[in-house]
Amino acid sequence: METEFQDFLTLHEAQLVNNGVPSHLWEALHNKVRNEIFDAGLNFSLVKVEYEDSDEVSWKVVVSNPSGVKKSEPASIFIVDHAWTFDNPETARKMLVEVNGLLERMCNLMNITSGEGEKDKIDIVLDKMWLFNQTYSFAGFERGSNESRPVWYVLDELGSRIQHSDEPSIKMVPFFYTANKTALSIFWLLQDLDAEDELTRDYASHVPVDEELSRLAHLLPWNPCDFTEIDEDVEEPGADYFKMSRFDDVDTVNTRTVTMPTNRKLLVWTDYKLVQKYLTHGRFELTESREKADVIFQTSHIRDFRELSSRDVLLNQFPFESLLTVKDLLATVSRRAATDGKSHPTWLPVTYNLNLNLPEFICHFQKRAERGEDNLWIAKPWNLGRGIGHVITGNINHLVRLPETGPYIAMKYIENPVLFERPEIGKVKFNCRYEVYLKSLKPLKFTCYRNAFLSFANVEFSLDSFDNYEKHFTAHNYTNPDKLLTLLYDQFVPEFNRQYPEFPWSTVENDTLQCIRELLEAVSSKDPPFGMPSYPQSRAHYALDFMIKWDVNSNGHPIMVPQLLECNFVPDSKRGCENYNDYFNSVFAALFLDGEDNEHNEIHPPSS
Repeated sequence: METEFQDFLTLHEAQLVNNGVPSHLWEALHNKVRNEIFDAGLNFSLVKVEYEDSDEVSWKVVVSNPSGVKKSEPASIFIVDHAWTFDNPETARKMLVEVNGLLERMCNLMNITSGEGEKDKIDIVLDKMWLFNQTYSFAGFERGSNESRPVWYVLDELGSRIQHSDEPSIKMVPFFYTANKTALSIFWLLQDLDAEDELTRDYASHVPVDEELSRLAHLLPWNPCDFTEIDEDVEEPGADYFKMSRFDDVDTVNTRTVTMPTNRKLLVWTDYKLVQKYLTHGRFELTESREKADVIFQTSHIRDFRELSSRDVLLNQFPFESLLTVKDLLATVSRRAATDGKSHPTWLPVTYNLNLNLPEFICHFQKRAERGEDNLWIAKPWNLGRGIGHVITGNINHLVRLPETGPYIAMKYIENPVLFERPEIGKVKFNCRYEVYLKSLKPLKFTCYRNAFLSFANVEFSLDSFDNYEKHFTAHNYTNPDKLLTLLYDQFVPEFNRQYPEFPWSTVENDTLQCIRELLEAVSSKDPPFGMPSYPQSRAHYALDFMIKWDVNSNGHPIMVPQLLECNFVPDSKRGCENYNDYFNSVFAALFLDGEDNEHNEIHPPSS
């Protein structure tokens, strides 16, 4: 028995310590999870609360043990089961339809009695579940990580009906038992409780008690509050916040001129297999030695800028480029391009950092609601691509809960996108990816690959079914790839012009290139860590994703306006290599040969 307990600690002690579980309860917890002892019902019971002049019903959990419960008792730790677990709203809807008895159980647990049919009840559950959902993620869901995604779950009937208090009587945390790979929850007492005393927990335990406004924001789903009197505009965070995102080791900016040899080929070291396969330009030669390379083209973040600054070597990254590639920082620097007293430039959808500016976001959301304006938002993890973890919703409770899972932004969903007619489907969403060759920031020198890349949705667009991934997202990771539309740029442009003869693509493209220029000017307008520095060794290959929305000009006439969605460094180049034989030759010529023999493959943006 002692050996089994020691094995349990070997696997779980870090989890117990991080969650603050008192050590005198560990042995009892081991016994209960190993033997699946759910004994909370022996000490606690549900009490139904009814109200006069109202059909509303609520519940609370009280101590039913006549002797009360002592926090010092070694067995005073209890297991709570998870009644429902899912990873995204689309999965949640599917489970409510397919899992026998789940919908009925959730309706009973959430006190849902309305709804004439199954679909109505499902919609109500999906709307109300954000008052009951909990979340866990046991690894990796942090800034810059693709390793883990959060999981949502609903506690069983007892756990779900423990109410909130700013001065809770228990603490509850998720617990992963590795022996049978089971996630459950555990709780223990923070104070001794007598018979009939109520169990309460802090629904916003991740927010310090002295951060009053932030706690009000995080508790909004359970305690509705008016935020319209606060300021909806946000200020740029301080230097420490910007430094959090750095991947490099640069303290001071290197301004030493770099000289490349002209009497031989440039030696290229790269860890990108597509470059190794497709780079055939006569001015370059691959090398296996990073130390001897003239050009380093690296897919992971360069972390040794300081060491490389003493060498004549060109790099495919800029210091502090996370200001472009991490979503919350991209929005922050983009706001510097705003004019006419507005909070955002015309090419950036209104965006809030939910972890840093939740009260301001709620204020903006509530003001839009008061004005009767559309209030759909797309929430995105800061640094996950391909639509991973993205959520489209107008449910404020859902949006408020998302920061509990990790870092998120909320970006105004484009409810009036310019659509593209797919004859076999109808009008669908699309986005356009411009690949940028950045050669210098001061002075600003950049061009774009002339063959922009298009991505199309698989389902006809409409403002509903927001958990239908193939309707609302254009990432190329659908479960049904046979429906993908592959259209090269030279095929897309004439078809777009045919569909919208009054809005030539050349005008849209010029506006998009101007947006890129304004973004790069904004990101280099301040010194590090607030901005990207000019760095003679650096070049960069970015992919900027845009959608186009309908708007009106000052005369009330419809116009098309590009909308920046995100920026990626060292973008996935599979499509480029498969469709254009000279793709990487163009990339390397533009970045490292200043466009030598490559002008026909570059778009030069208009001057500022």
